[in-house]
Amino acid sequence: MPKAESSSRSSSPTKGSPNKRTRGLAVPSFINVPYGVPASNVKLPALWTPKRNEEPPKQKPPLFVTSIPKGEPPKGIFVSDDIFRVGQAEAEAEAVAPEPSNEHTPSASSTEAMDEDFPQFNFDDLKEALDDSALSSGLGDLPKVKDAIGEEEPDPAEEEFLRTRYFPKLLALKAPTYLPLQCSSESCPSKHSAQFFRCQECFGGHMLCSKCIVSAHQHLPFHRVETWIDSKLDEGWIPGRWKPFAPPQFGYFRRIPLEQVGLQVPLGHSGRLCPASHPSDEHLMTVFHVNGYHKIRFRRCQCGEKDLWELLLEAGVFPATEKNPQTGFTIGLLRHQRTCNLRGKTSLKEYFDVLVELTDSAEGHGSVPNLYNQFRDVVRQYRVLCMFIRAGKYSNEGPLVDGELCVPCPACPSPGENLPPNWQDDPLKQLHYAKFLSGDGNFKLQRVARQQSSVDPPLRHKSMLGDAGFWVPEETLSKHTGSSEGLADEQTNPGKKSACNTMAGDPGYAPAGARLLDVTGVFCVSCRHVFICPNAVVDFRKGERYRPVDVCFSGPLNSSYQSGLRYFVITYDIACKYGVNFKKRCCDPSCKFVLIPTAEEEMFIVFCVNKFHQESHDDNCGAKNSLNYTKFVGRTCGEGVETIWAKLNWLRSSTREMSPGMRIEVLSEHFNDWNWQKVLGIVRYTSKKYTTSVLSLSIAQQQLDELKSSLGEREVSRLQSEYDALGGEKFYEDPTKVTWLSRTELLSEKGRAGPRGPIGTESAEVDHIDFICKALQLESTQAKLLQRQHDLTRIRDPIPALKARIADLKQELEAGLEAHYELLCSVAPQLGALGLTPGDAESDDIWLPSRFSSDEISQYALQDLLKVETQIRTGHAYNSIHELRQGLSLRSFWTRHITKQLKTQTKKTKGQASLQTANAQVRDAMRTYNVCWHWLMRVAPDRTAAFGLRKLNETDILALSDWQEGQEHKRSNKRLPWFWTLRPQPSAFPSQKDSVGADEPLSKLEQVIENWRSEFVRLDFVHSTASVERWVEEVAIIGREMAATCRAFQHKAMIWSERASQAFEASRAGGLSWETESQEMRGRVAYASRQFDLYIWLADSAYAEFQTAVGEENWAEIWNAPRALLF
Repeated sequence: MPKAESSSRSSSPTKGSPNKRTRGLAVPSFINVPYGVPASNVKLPALWTPKRNEEPPKQKPPLFVTSIPKGEPPKGIFVSDDIFRVGQAEAEAEAVAPEPSNEHTPSASSTEAMDEDFPQFNFDDLKEALDDSALSSGLGDLPKVKDAIGEEEPDPAEEEFLRTRYFPKLLALKAPTYLPLQCSSESCPSKHSAQFFRCQECFGGHMLCSKCIVSAHQHLPFHRVETWIDSKLDEGWIPGRWKPFAPPQFGYFRRIPLEQVGLQVPLGHSGRLCPASHPSDEHLMTVFHVNGYHKIRFRRCQCGEKDLWELLLEAGVFPATEKNPQTGFTIGLLRHQRTCNLRGKTSLKEYFDVLVELTDSAEGHGSVPNLYNQFRDVVRQYRVLCMFIRAGKYSNEGPLVDGELCVPCPACPSPGENLPPNWQDDPLKQLHYAKFLSGDGNFKLQRVARQQSSVDPPLRHKSMLGDAGFWVPEETLSKHTGSSEGLADEQTNPGKKSACNTMAGDPGYAPAGARLLDVTGVFCVSCRHVFICPNAVVDFRKGERYRPVDVCFSGPLNSSYQSGLRYFVITYDIACKYGVNFKKRCCDPSCKFVLIPTAEEEMFIVFCVNKFHQESHDDNCGAKNSLNYTKFVGRTCGEGVETIWAKLNWLRSSTREMSPGMRIEVLSEHFNDWNWQKVLGIVRYTSKKYTTSVLSLSIAQQQLDELKSSLGEREVSRLQSEYDALGGEKFYEDPTKVTWLSRTELLSEKGRAGPRGPIGTESAEVDHIDFICKALQLESTQAKLLQRQHDLTRIRDPIPALKARIADLKQELEAGLEAHYELLCSVAPQLGALGLTPGDAESDDIWLPSRFSSDEISQYALQDLLKVETQIRTGHAYNSIHELRQGLSLRSFWTRHITKQLKTQTKKTKGQASLQTANAQVRDAMRTYNVCWHWLMRVAPDRTAAFGLRKLNETDILALSDWQEGQEHKRSNKRLPWFWTLRPQPSAFPSQKDSVGADEPLSKLEQVIENWRSEFVRLDFVHSTASVERWVEEVAIIGREMAATCRAFQHKAMIWSERASQAFEASRAGGLSWETESQEMRGRVAYASRQFDLYIWLADSAYAEFQTAVGEENWAEIWNAPRALLF
């Protein structure tokens, strides 16, 4: 290998490279190692040894690693940086292999020769990246790398280098397959010709003569053809002054238009030459195809009366003009450009530049004429025609209906199309057949203000879609915005924000540079399924004002109201203030211009704030306008309209300087494509959403049932009555019940509120109760002793007083154990024969009835004593919950006070000490409870479930203040920890009281804690109940949407079938047979048949998938009758 190539490849990895750095040395991206050189002789070159704080030269690593052929050994091995990353772990773990054998070791002379070409390596600096055996064996033992899809890549040591394998084949394509040249066509009478050609697009690249190449491309006029030129065939290719410098075997393939070879493309007669035409009846045109620019000689038909533009359209070429067209664009090109624009958001100018580049990257810029203006006009016409054809508007028969060119939502209720005939009999029309509308503005889809030129045609400033597209009718907008009634509620001060909203759109807002803009943004309305509604898009001129927004909502509201719907839900980020005077502005008959006439029957509209924007509103606003608390809205989010802008904002740069008409048409086409993609995916989306909603409903219902069982029937009945009586304010906390204690009150309450005693009893067996209670106290003392001894081991030099305190605790425990075993013999004399004595204080089992097996309990008659222990253990668990609540509350109160103290204040304050005490109380209470819970689960699991006791996890430890500050009660998946809602259940023993310490008066601290607890239990209950109600409504709404989707597809299929039948009947009425009918009429029927087949497939697949998701019984109930579907 040459030195220059070797030195150019021996570079260090770039900055940020994942290659490992070993011992301060950057591991190179690849290593050029002489084959057969012992690893111990390899040294790292100076070029790879960077100085301190010096960045190595940047160079990309190679993609492949050379392998070692079986024959002559190669000069080097190229190791990519992936080898270092993948082989590092195994290279360090495996033992170093022995030195290579002598048969692979080159001689001294060959080694010296190699040393001249290859620098020496320092293997000590390299062995962490690659081991000796890998170098000597040609990297044969390195692990294989797996790519992203899980397939194993070929071993780099077993693959040829890229240039040695593929470059020769690619270069071979630049020359003829064989010499001398001859025509490869079997039908060619003469294999020799003065010039030979080959096609870049035809498979095989066969060499053909001029006659054969023209014959083969009679129906393929847009293929790229090359001709072979050299000094022998044509001396004129090389200018005279350059001939002395020409290569000895000068020759290459050069592109040549087919029209220069003699190709004439026939028009008419289904692609065959017209018998009445002559070769002189040709028409030279510039035609653009998906592969670039072409010069085409068309041969016109002379036996018909069709104009040239008609013949071109029949041949699939869209002419730029009807009168003597000189430029055309193929239908395939227009379809390709439309797809690139819809999917890739490629601008028209960029696409045209691609066509120029495809013609010839070197010569095309000078030879291709600038026909961008013609291309733009043709694309615009084709775009509008496609929208008309999709809507079934083939001719100018009858005026266009507003919004007729838009793709509608199949799931939204539409009487006469996708609702059952007796839908008016449904008692829950406000739930099953309500129309959801969501509006939002976008200030990125702007348009620069331009002075209108008198030369520009009027069509450029007006959309060819009229009022049949997505934009609101201009006449309606001008009439409503020109009215002056009802403007008092509209905010016009740009410096003032709403009192309850800091994120909502401001009517006075204007983006930067608004003076240079003709359109500052757009506003659109979408339905619940994120379909953009027809006649529901408007351009903002001076900000997000109410009047243009009114016109946006009026389009879908008017059409739905006239069809028979009466219930509507409008979500808007400023719905709290926008909806106050909406009916006064739009529906009041006293207005000069009534935007939404409602003379027949009242229209019921509910205004709600989108869920994401609700966070920026205050509680009073949320109580009135929150979707979580409004009935008959399900789990509607209202933020779906925001997702539209994520796609359409890519068009902001290309539509910013378009003419007004073309801008509306481009955005309308993208709106229509958005809706069509939603149509194709709505079945799968709705089916998945139904399954998720049913699962979420079951989870929410389970959480509500657990909460009710924990609260008890009396508490649940009280909360349910309050829930039914109160309005939206019930979902927010009562500030009078959530009070804080001052620092003085906390210090005065310290030590006053002690733990509650275990559940009392009126039994005469006081000695049994006393025995069990003392034993449980000994367990707590033993646990405390073990914890103190553990803490003592973590102190480096503990003071003697601390050791003495732990010794006193141990001595107290030992005395208690002596008394315990004496009391055990008096309570259960039958156990005296066992000779139970106390053991070590730290490890004694503290014998209780639960320590014995079931057989021993029966043998020694300990059943009554075990029942008492079970009862006391249950009360002890409730005591631990009480201590836990109190400890968490104290921690919240003291934390609030400590955060207010100055930074310079010492941390050894009473507040800090009280906070540490509260934390210790929480830990002890949690430990004690879990001990009791595990004991009850082992001895009496049924009793544990009946009393509502669960395992206490770290994630359950949440203070009420933290739950309040995080607004957790507003989250559907955040419920109040169970121990805050737990209340003592009635005991199975007749003598047991219903609650812990029911007769004892509460301290002030306990009263505050109880007020907090009762208020947040109420909030948890009302939000859990509302969550279940919304999920029930969501399941019902989705069920109706499923049936509506199937009926909408069926309705569309019948419409297209009727259109095809009407075209066929019109043909029969004209007295013509179907065979003699015009091709245009047959095309109408063919397109209608295609659409009919598409919609019956959509209807059948939707019906089958919905039936599978819902179940046959539920699906029959949904499909057949308009009854309320509540689970």
